[in-house]
Amino acid sequence: MRVGDPCWLRAPKGQTEPFSPGKIVNVQQGGDRLTVLKPDGTEAAFDLKNADVFAANPTGSNAPDHCALLHLNEPSVLENTRQRFLVDDIYTYTGKILIAVNPFKTLPIYEEDYMAKYKEKDVGAKGAMPHVFAMGEAAFKHVKRHGAPTAIIMSGESGSGKTETTKYLMRYLAWRSESISQKAEGKLTTLADAILKSNPLLEAFGNAKTVRNNNSSRFGKMMRLHFEKSGAVAGAFIKTYLLEKSRAVAITDPERNYHVFYQLMASAPDEHKGAHLSKLKPEQVHMINQSKCIALTGTDDADGYAKTTEAMKALGVSADEQAQLLSLLSALLLLGNVSFEQDDNDKAFISASEALAAAEERLGCGLLTQNLTSKKMSRGGKGGQRNSVYTIEYSKSQAEMVRDAVIKAIYTSAFDWVVTKVNAFICGTDYEKTSSLPYVGLLDIFGFENFKLNSFEQLCINFANEKLQQFFLLQVFKAEEELHVKEGVPWKEVEFQDNAPCIDLLEKPPNGILRLLDSQCKTPNATEATFCKEINTTHGKGGFLAPTRLKRLRDEEGFIVRHYAGDVAYHTSAVVSASTGHAEVPWLEKNNDTLQEEWLGQLAGSSNAILAELFRPAHEAATKAKKTASFSSVGKRFVNDLNSLLVELRSAKAFFIRCIKPNMEQAAKSFTPTMVLDQLRCSGVVEAVRVMQEAFPTRIPFEDIHGRYAKLMGEEVVRECGDDPAAFCE
Repeated sequence: MRVGDPCWLRAPKGQTEPFSPGKIVNVQQGGDRLTVLKPDGTEAAFDLKNADVFAANPTGSNAPDHCALLHLNEPSVLENTRQRFLVDDIYTYTGKILIAVNPFKTLPIYEEDYMAKYKEKDVGAKGAMPHVFAMGEAAFKHVKRHGAPTAIIMSGESGSGKTETTKYLMRYLAWRSESISQKAEGKLTTLADAILKSNPLLEAFGNAKTVRNNNSSRFGKMMRLHFEKSGAVAGAFIKTYLLEKSRAVAITDPERNYHVFYQLMASAPDEHKGAHLSKLKPEQVHMINQSKCIALTGTDDADGYAKTTEAMKALGVSADEQAQLLSLLSALLLLGNVSFEQDDNDKAFISASEALAAAEERLGCGLLTQNLTSKKMSRGGKGGQRNSVYTIEYSKSQAEMVRDAVIKAIYTSAFDWVVTKVNAFICGTDYEKTSSLPYVGLLDIFGFENFKLNSFEQLCINFANEKLQQFFLLQVFKAEEELHVKEGVPWKEVEFQDNAPCIDLLEKPPNGILRLLDSQCKTPNATEATFCKEINTTHGKGGFLAPTRLKRLRDEEGFIVRHYAGDVAYHTSAVVSASTGHAEVPWLEKNNDTLQEEWLGQLAGSSNAILAELFRPAHEAATKAKKTASFSSVGKRFVNDLNSLLVELRSAKAFFIRCIKPNMEQAAKSFTPTMVLDQLRCSGVVEAVRVMQEAFPTRIPFEDIHGRYAKLMGEEVVRECGDDPAAFCE
């Protein structure tokens, strides 16, 4: 940097702007120390080694690709994103990565005339500005040319526009498929319509109001669109990941439970709800009234119910199945109203008999009191010994945990049943044939989360983001190496922030955090306090677990993981409850997905056909097993699902879209720089920029060099290279 150059200064923490503009007025110590004129007119000296000063691009510069900026760094990427967003250029590349900023308004850039601009064009091609259609074209071309799968990976926090981005991609793929194959004509449009018709149903069961978004997806999903060799679509398939099941029984103000429960209360016929629930207002239902937010401004739950039932009809769900499903949901609301008291011997008894009787009627599987307040255990039976069965009576808190476990198990199974119905509708006529064809995968995954209070769900979500960040950076690294080879530029090894140690901290046996959680779940008398203390004792000297005192916590109250996107403190339910005033489900319970065999048998024997269908396989498996499983780990199943997803992604050609939420108010033309910078960091874009900067710091497009210098060169040079910018630069 030289005297007179513009620059960026890192602002103190707590400022609305993370960087402020400056101008270099003096250079010292060979450029290691600079004197900068600050915006307030004062001068200050800075040491470059402390990364307080960054080179700025010329005032007014704006590039459709961050990599085309003369200076590539955090403030330059942030400012380029801001300047483009304010003129409705919501898409910007970072190499082959697409940054998509939610405009919170409708833009006229998604019609067929726009689609035509991207047909047969490469990402970043001249005349094809950054757009989600460019990513769709790249994925489609790869499937068509190579007969191999592709995956478009969309990430971002709640409200960043992932769902809308998915819809635009589907619309483009429909148009593109029909443009090359008469056989495809109308098929993908029909399929896209079918998927869109199923959206209200998936959103009703899987979406909820959170602090950040009124319609937040509380699960991740991969949608695969399978294509025949001709380019015609054959069918689709949806796989879901980590539904936030604890939300069904525990919500905090001002959030809401899943939409479907409010829709049910608003408009379901009395015959589905039953006499008791029909008399209750939402404010009298425990699964709803834990939060003061019952109704959503601008949302009509009765209208939502109509759209949900219409979606079920469109998917071929019969009237009987709809009645059974709605009756089942009503039973869960009633079961949530079952309360307990405790006698002098610490034994639980039911204090809400009317709610219990109504729940039993809706569930259709007999009396529930015994299984809600006690469990049967057996011992002996080995070496000729006689097997003896005895009963353990639950305390009040244990009975409540059992009640909630049953609700979560039933609701999760009902959600899976809904997904199965959707897949049966969109998979095409021959599932086996369809699933063997190459596909474009649309992965809509939850973004990194760091709230004031964080629990098991945030740990799983952030673990998924750690794994995907590692995959993302390896793909960026590989793309950089390929670019160097293509350009004939010598390749040097580039260091990047390897988060493998953090991943090991979370999952590596035998002492990874999720492994320790499983171990504690199987240890008698273990609590989340002993779990947290074990983590801090085992990993306290490692580099990726921070001391709890940094967040004013004791070792038994939580732990702090140093993620790639920043430190996150995870808290016990006691800390959360004390802070919010609401009961919080403990970690060990959240991780335990096991129902006693007695419960499995009772639910499998229900007169409600859907409920019986959902639990019959698990009951049969438990009956055949020599010993009933005492513990089924939610965390372990999530790790296995995530690893399977990564195997699938590694076998596909990956494209990345990073969705950004520009402000909390969901307002057009509003850009909160600190919020956007946090998301750029959390999505891995800043780290990707650093890798690109290390490898190939100056990236001026061939067309720019050709346009500027071609007329200054002699006729011989122009004649030799013709009109090809790449040949001219060579």
